[in-house]
Amino acid sequence: MKKTLIAAAVSAALAVPAIAQADVTLYGKFEGSLDYLNTASNTTVNGTYYGVTNGTSTNQSLSGLNLNSSRWGIKGSEDLGDGLRAIFQVESTITAEGKAKLGNRNTFVGLSGGWGTVIAGRHDTPMKALGRSVDLFGDQIGDSRDLISGTKYLPGNGSINKTAGFDLRTPQTVAYVTPSMGGFKAVGAYAMAGGVNNGAAYSLLGQYSMGPMMVGLAYESHGKGLYSGATKSETGIRLAGSYKVGALKFVGLYEQLSHLGGVENVTYSNGQTDKANVNVYGLGVAYTMGSNVLKTQVYQSNPDGSNNNSTMWAVGAEHHFSKKVMAFVDYAVMNNQNLAGAAPWYGGKEYGSYVGQNSGAASYTVAPGKNPSAVSTGLMVSF
Repeated sequence: MKKTLIAAAVSAALAVPAIAQADVTLYGKFEGSLDYLNTASNTTVNGTYYGVTNGTSTNQSLSGLNLNSSRWGIKGSEDLGDGLRAIFQVESTITAEGKAKLGNRNTFVGLSGGWGTVIAGRHDTPMKALGRSVDLFGDQIGDSRDLISGTKYLPGNGSINKTAGFDLRTPQTVAYVTPSMGGFKAVGAYAMAGGVNNGAAYSLLGQYSMGPMMVGLAYESHGKGLYSGATKSETGIRLAGSYKVGALKFVGLYEQLSHLGGVENVTYSNGQTDKANVNVYGLGVAYTMGSNVLKTQVYQSNPDGSNNNSTMWAVGAEHHFSKKVMAFVDYAVMNNQNLAGAAPWYGGKEYGSYVGQNSGAASYTVAPGKNPSAVSTGLMVSF
């Protein structure tokens, strides 16, 4: 196989509109870490146990290895003449338990030319891509998806459907990326419903990048046919940006999610009823000193109602041995109000080797009002 670089391939962000001449490339990332998770819970509330369960034993903490969304893939393109290229990509998860998951990540076929790029297959939504572009702790503890996806906000008493969230990788997706025009590009994706009435989803992104600055605005809608008894389409708006000045990089994000689970209201365990809506705010900064990076970020979710906010703090350090090898250590904590039970370790992580995948493996939950924390150290090798 002749290995040449694909300059400007369609990335995980559906972000780059042109493909340079190339054949096929093997690529990937292996990011292993040793993690310690403290649920801050070891109690039963209203008949439900919160904490760590491992067989007949219970505790409030556990430790183990995680693969931090490790993956491998192949991608390539073929020159069709007149500036037109055929492109493809097959991307797969590397799992800790050794189970093959071929093509379960961004996998597609498409065409690219001066008019832009169109693909069909499975891919991250444009709204997800925008969030990924400003997350300083992506695929690690403290990942912003612990709060921005919407899946952990509303611990009701069964009156709300479990939302699919707003950081999706959707199948049956057709997406289009415009060419860059003065630093601006637009991305649109439509996820077919697979025969489900009113079940289609669409995601839109407008993004401007120039020099050290990037700003993007995304909108996403999920058809109410996705959820049983839904009366509304759940929607999300996400505004995010970044700015580099010298050795500093600043990032920020705001989003508003509405009608989570396709419903108007949610009822909490204490009888409190509020709108199934949430606002999220996030800020972060990274400082580069030669081969080292110090970083911190804070995110807060604010669902409608009271006593249900979650605030996540994360601090970390990286040492880059080269462009392809990086060691890191991170700490993250989630401060939950009385009706919130979020944790700082769900986004982008894969605990299948020791949690919940096999008979007798540990499972863990966080009680509302507790403040779970985590420490992680590891090594990332990309290729």
